[in-house]
Amino acid sequence: MADRHSKIFGTEADRRNCPFFLKVGSCRHGDRCGRAHTVPAVSTTVLLRNMYANPKQPLLNAGKDLSTFKEEEFQDHFEATYEDIWEEVTKYGEVEEMMIADNMPDHLVGNVWVRFFREEDALKCLESLSGRFYGGKRVSAAFTSATDFGDARCRHKDTGRGCAKSWNCNFVHAKRGHGPLRMQ
Repeated sequence: MADRHSKIFGTEADRRNCPFFLKVGSCRHGDRCGRAHTVPAVSTTVLLRNMYANPKQPLLNAGKDLSTFKEEEFQDHFEATYEDIWEEVTKYGEVEEMMIADNMPDHLVGNVWVRFFREEDALKCLESLSGRFYGGKRVSAAFTSATDFGDARCRHKDTGRGCAKSWNCNFVHAKRGHGPLRMQ
């Protein structure tokens, strides 16, 4: 039995653990999910909820058509925010990768994932940012098992094919920076 479970751990066949939570660090079902949402005691990756105030969210909530707005304005806001967050998190140690969700289902909106090279640095980040306010919102920081951002990202969006679920996709539509930010 234990051998079988180790082979299916984190897959759709695993009836105990939520594979989505393991990949993304967040699940659309939240506390209502029938599977376990196990938060690791330590990780190199920190999930910062409510860290990114996506300027598209209030517009969509108000029923506005985003095509009437200039994408450059959204991109400028994103890049300024990305740079600010990057400067903050690199105070705690060397960052391997950072990812910001651009789509807006409730469990992803405003989320930032930061993967450090060292667990000690991730712990410093978690302890420093948890409960702090950023952009008028309280940041909730937690370790996450989502260490492979490729598994967390929407493959359709990543490959440029477009995602049929658009803003409501449950995988991360990672917002990309231009210039030096693109590499981080």
